[in-house]
Amino acid sequence: MSTRNEGIAGNNGDSENMNSNDMYSSNRGNKTPPILSKSKSYDDWVKKINIWNRITCLSQDSRGGAILMTPEGEAEDAILELSEDELICADGVKNIIAKLDTIFKKNNFRKI
Repeated sequence: MSTRNEGIAGNNGDSENMNSNDMYSSNRGNKTPPILSKSKSYDDWVKKINIWNRITCLSQDSRGGAILMTPEGEAEDAILELSEDELICADGVKNIIAKLDTIFKKNNFRKI
């Protein structure tokens, strides 16, 4: 009999010895970047992206492409202005944040 979790590293298909949190632990949380529209602010999203960038199991070259798949509207349009070479490279995350900073970053200057 085949079980749903065969092939998960360290599992050997023995689903009875796993809890529901362990079942997808090898695939959960690391590959999907945080979604801008679900963050309280742009600065919070950047913080989440920076943390995700440190913990994800995706290769450096794939991370920009992964982020591209999550935003909508103005953010998506801005990211799509970047070339494929600017997205699919070791600096892809940095390039996306720099582009979005020009639109969403709060102006820290005060009127006097």
